Amino acid sequence: MRKVNCSGAYSETEGVRVLLLLSLLTLPAEAAFRVYLLRVTQYDSFGNFVKHQSVMSTLDHLQYEHYHGGYRWSKVELIDTWYCPGDTAHRKLCDRPKVKDRVPASLERDKRTYLPYNRQPIIP
Repeated sequence: MRKVNCSGAYSETEGVRVLLLLSLLTLPAEAAFRVYLLRVTQYDSFGNFVKHQSVMSTLDHLQYEHYHGGYRWSKVELIDTWYCPGDTAHRKLCDRPKVKDRVPASLERDKRTYLPYNRQPIIP
């Protein structure tokens, strides 16, 4: 005859089974981060201009300014930002993706299907 566990605790084999079941149901996690291109203007203690530099960072312009000396010693402007997909562990910052040249839709008229005059959209 089997003994009943009245304490409500699981046996060791039941715990292992639950753990294996949960590990099979988990999905792989994917990470990503955003890169910011910043223009940093540095000043001396008297407020005189010292130098300009461009910086790529994972901190946005507000975080970067306060982390690196605050508003008195530097001025940080946000120039551009982009998304870096994939693994973030010990990875260098990715380069800015190339932007495709865009053209007005009117130049792509031949690629679109023709609508009869009575089916044209009404533009107010």
